[in-house]
Amino acid sequence: MTHLFAAVFAVGLVAAFAGSPAFAQTPRDCVAAQMSAMGFSPSADTWTDLKRAAIRYREQAPPDIESELPPFSARAALAWCRILGQKIPDLAQHWPVNADPLIFTDSDAAVAQAALLAGQKRVRKFMQTEYGIVLAGRYAVAAAETDRVLMRMVNKALRNQGKRGGRLNTDVSRFCNDRRVGGFAGRHFIGLCWPPALEGEPRYDHLLRSGLLPVLAHEMMHQAQYELTNDIPSQRMPDGSDFLLGPAWMVEGAAEYLELQFVTGPIAFEGTALFNLQSSARRTQVKLRDLRQSGAVSGGRAYGTARFAAVLLAQKHGGRALFDYFTALGTTLDRDQAFQEVFGQPMAEFEQEFETLRRDFGLAEAYGAK
Repeated sequence: MTHLFAAVFAVGLVAAFAGSPAFAQTPRDCVAAQMSAMGFSPSADTWTDLKRAAIRYREQAPPDIESELPPFSARAALAWCRILGQKIPDLAQHWPVNADPLIFTDSDAAVAQAALLAGQKRVRKFMQTEYGIVLAGRYAVAAAETDRVLMRMVNKALRNQGKRGGRLNTDVSRFCNDRRVGGFAGRHFIGLCWPPALEGEPRYDHLLRSGLLPVLAHEMMHQAQYELTNDIPSQRMPDGSDFLLGPAWMVEGAAEYLELQFVTGPIAFEGTALFNLQSSARRTQVKLRDLRQSGAVSGGRAYGTARFAAVLLAQKHGGRALFDYFTALGTTLDRDQAFQEVFGQPMAEFEQEFETLRRDFGLAEAYGAK
């Protein structure tokens, strides 16, 4: 275990379980506590009274806060909770994320929980330091060595949050192997499957060697996408053709970008580094526009294509823009409009341009030049 990881673990473990009487368990509770703290207490503990209090507050809120708050609803409660805590720091104490973490694992519970707590702390700090992104929501982490046990941990995590367990719309077994940590994300959880430790190998060293931190970064980006898009529970596009959260290449590409940045630091967008980034996208005949539909990104080359598209956008517009896209998507409920607002061009135009950038080294290098 590295000294840095050990230090972060120690701090994270103490902080995570110290708790605070001020935090809320749910977005609704968070907004209710924030309204009360500002003198807009709901007259009764009902949704109708909370909504009335929120409307009264918004009518009197400073313009810089009012302009960012979406119309109040059950779906928008987490956005209200986060935005109010960002604008008025004293109100951040009510964020659900401050509650005791929800971690469900099968073996070496104390060691595994410690590693997961420390890892999440590092990724959250990275998001805040590098991109100014702070999330308020709370989700569970379920982890195990086999797909069967992992499913049991995921269902336990869901039931703990008052959600119905059952079969998932994904083949959990494909995330479990003997070499690396595999992961996937849902609206209320992150699922991780890690390989068995080698005989005599310390658990910390095993988890680090198996790639726990990069996978956590990737899956926590998906949690950011859910929260910023107000996509809990999931919603569909207005025409019903697909889920709103998309396109798939942006969803997975942004997660791949954050994972890459977290692991390697600033991307060297030139020479061998650029060539390697471009290589997966260059080798496949699948067009970027064909990776729009939910679930379309599958396999190494598809992920490599999505990653390179996200890297190009981040290199030209800044990494924060990848987060801003999902915020805009949650406001506009329109992928094309959100893309235009953040990146200044139609999505279809970028997808067409990408077909040249993925194969022409010089043009790709020029595209991302600052």
